[in-house]
Amino acid sequence: MLNRRLLLLSGFAAVALGVDRPDAATGLRKVGVLGSRRFDRDEPETAALIAELARLGYSEGRNLEFIDRHCGEALDRLDALAAELVNLKVDVILPTHREAIPAARRVTSSIPIVMIGSANPVREGWIQSFAHPGGNVTGNASSATEVEVKALELLIETLGKPKRLAYVVFTPFRQRPTVLEQIARLEATAGSAGVQLRTVDVPDGHALGKTFQSLADARTEGVMLHSFATKGLGADEVGALMRYRLPTIVQQREFVQAGALMSFTPNILEMYRRAAAYVAKVLNGAQPADLPVELANRFELVINLKTASALGLKIPASVILRADELIR
Repeated sequence: MLNRRLLLLSGFAAVALGVDRPDAATGLRKVGVLGSRRFDRDEPETAALIAELARLGYSEGRNLEFIDRHCGEALDRLDALAAELVNLKVDVILPTHREAIPAARRVTSSIPIVMIGSANPVREGWIQSFAHPGGNVTGNASSATEVEVKALELLIETLGKPKRLAYVVFTPFRQRPTVLEQIARLEATAGSAGVQLRTVDVPDGHALGKTFQSLADARTEGVMLHSFATKGLGADEVGALMRYRLPTIVQQREFVQAGALMSFTPNILEMYRRAAAYVAKVLNGAQPADLPVELANRFELVINLKTASALGLKIPASVILRADELIR
């Protein structure tokens, strides 16, 4: 009788605390992964996430299940895929693409959503504030504007005293508040350094070849690529843009491995590890509204020295010393 009463009390306590019960059929907690790319367990960031979850007591196959829904380049499918995850009654949704965050929010206001590296969640309306998210979304974020400003400063320092640079953005995002803020800050930063910054938009990555040719003809000395400007291109195709001999800074490390000059971005492995901590807290019963959103404070600079040499560019020692990785 005592044991029965204890079991009943523990059950009532779980309900009172808002703790979800494991899936009745499998005994596993469900993490719905929503993004553009397949949830590849061999990818370093995915491995970091899984390892951190295991350290925190949640191991795949023992008490945890990942349910993967990805759309490739068809971002308009994200809403439907998010709805599938809701119908499968996942315990938490983990968006691995920035556009997956609003897609998840459009289909659920109750299932916790853990962000990874959101660009500006307050301005986008996904949370009320960093300290008090106030809804079903939490996780970590980066200030996209600050990252882009720092990237521009690095490009200017790398090139010495350039006069003409270009910022290439994704046309559908051109009028978004975050992008407009970025452009204003970048133009101010460039102007203070005596640099003319031209903003160009492209409908997708397939237009970049023509854009780079036009920029090269206009004697542009370097290019910054907005993260979505390469939509539809693989890493090798982005690397091949160096045939236009325009030093380019990007946000994706894999593009530098494929031939782009530099990347500057929040440390993605750390962001995935921190996201794992949020997932574990949610699975343990914490409410997203009560979990302050973290702002990234670790960044990664990768430089392709082979590309620099091919471009006849000598990277200043001040930049080399700050690099986290040099590709030789």
